[in-house]
Amino acid sequence: MTMKSRILTACVATAAISTVVMTGATVAHAGDAMRFKSIEEQLDAQMIRLIIKRENSAGGTYYDTQMVPVSDWENVKAELLRQPDVINVERDVFVSIPNPRPVEVPPVTVQSYSVGDVPYNDPLYNELRYFAPGEQYNSRIQEAHGRLKFTNPVRIGIADVGFIRSDEVNYVDGYSFDHGRGAGFYNSDPNVGCTGENEYLHGNYVAQVAAAIANNAIGTTGVVPGAEVVAGRVFDCDGFGTLFSVAEAVNWMAGNGPHDVPPLSEPVDVINLSLGAPTECPTYMQDAIDNARAAGIAVVVATGNDNIETIEAPANCEGVIAVASTTEYGTRSSFSNYGAGTTIAAQGSNIPVLHSDGTTRYVYGTSFATPIVTGLIAATLSDRPELTPADIDRIVAESGKPGRNITEDIGAGIIDSMLFLDGAGVVREVMTAQHVLTGEREQYLEALTHPRATQFIQNASHGATACDFLEVDGSFASNATENDTLMVFSARAGAPLDPTTPENVLAQTGGDRLLVRKDYVEYEVSQGNQIGIARCNVNTGDNCSVVDTVRGLDHTQIQSPAICL
Repeated sequence: MTMKSRILTACVATAAISTVVMTGATVAHAGDAMRFKSIEEQLDAQMIRLIIKRENSAGGTYYDTQMVPVSDWENVKAELLRQPDVINVERDVFVSIPNPRPVEVPPVTVQSYSVGDVPYNDPLYNELRYFAPGEQYNSRIQEAHGRLKFTNPVRIGIADVGFIRSDEVNYVDGYSFDHGRGAGFYNSDPNVGCTGENEYLHGNYVAQVAAAIANNAIGTTGVVPGAEVVAGRVFDCDGFGTLFSVAEAVNWMAGNGPHDVPPLSEPVDVINLSLGAPTECPTYMQDAIDNARAAGIAVVVATGNDNIETIEAPANCEGVIAVASTTEYGTRSSFSNYGAGTTIAAQGSNIPVLHSDGTTRYVYGTSFATPIVTGLIAATLSDRPELTPADIDRIVAESGKPGRNITEDIGAGIIDSMLFLDGAGVVREVMTAQHVLTGEREQYLEALTHPRATQFIQNASHGATACDFLEVDGSFASNATENDTLMVFSARAGAPLDPTTPENVLAQTGGDRLLVRKDYVEYEVSQGNQIGIARCNVNTGDNCSVVDTVRGLDHTQIQSPAICL
């Protein structure tokens, strides 16, 4: 297909296509990845597509499109706007991705980072600096994995190009929205045909960073390992696409797709857009993002790779999380866009991924910073599914930390997964209780289980015996004050472990030790609730934090004495 034969309108460039083979000596620099010209200059085209927003008879809205001559588009727009049902008419913006120019760089040196006990056997794991614990200038994903249970399956929607069948990514559904529109979305599908020299794997690399399967001894490790991935193919084999197609994909992933596209079995949990166009946010793109947020879905977008103080669409749309790129050393990536509207940053330089031929590639771009944030959101939603897009906005804004010598605006800073989980109410530590008849009281077993003692305890506790109680030690909160309460409480599964809004209070005291009935704990667990222990001011919540004054209770480790069995 020749360039002139393409109907490319509102075309969108992927935010980064730069890769370098492990042993190579050249890298396609992300800053050279885009050159923008007018539709006429790029394609010598005679027609453009208008995107028309209309109101239907029921008061809702919908979009249709119309191809018009370039020379007459303003007249057609004016005529359309005179129609009573037309709300808005927009001209698509053309964006191209030429082949990036190679830039000479020193040969790549593979460096492994000491991460203590490596939890995964994936060959590239030790090269994932954003996973390494204790990093001042990175995201500490491994530490977050230690706090998460990955309770519920999660789905990530990725609108991109270059999806392939792979043992690394769990694709569960997909659709091509342009350039071979249809159910096939893999490069090798008949309606796609992006193979051989046309093989372009940007979307697969993005999916690996977010959700590569862990512990399969292949390739890399995803931020949310093995998450379900829904692919929306919105570009052709060369990385050309339409922003309207991106909007259609976002709507589809949110459960509100075009009438000619089969609906998903269920919507995704978060959407990743590693792409961008140098334009203001079009109405149809903003509407798609608003639809996703209304469905409870956060949208995470790359800021762009032109090293300018301007972020691209759809990163400049309202309600998105706009991600800039930093290096593994905490500096801003030389290619990353920045400035007003940027939300957060993550590592987007020197990211190892598995190529289709089994070799390792190192990719650069805000495209690959974005799925680190997307993956962290998805991983957290696995344990905290009740979080809304507004909750996620707040948590992201509180989860950044300063970079190294960064003077440009990269939003809240470099995302820290531990701070993110703090904001989501995921406890940093879990403790256990002890049976009341173990420890220092074990020497009084005979007395405490004497019939008269048993009768006394039953009268005082509505029928319980000494065998029915657990004891909680509140000394874990070393800075407790006289205003602080020691409380055992429950919270709904998936809700933050917050003692100021408990599902039920099982026991509380002003002292340092607390007795709680074992059957109360067991009942809450049987209802699917979490159990927490707080040592803080539960009335004001001022010093209640999952960092140091709220912990989870692991009831499975409690040992009962033989006399109670």
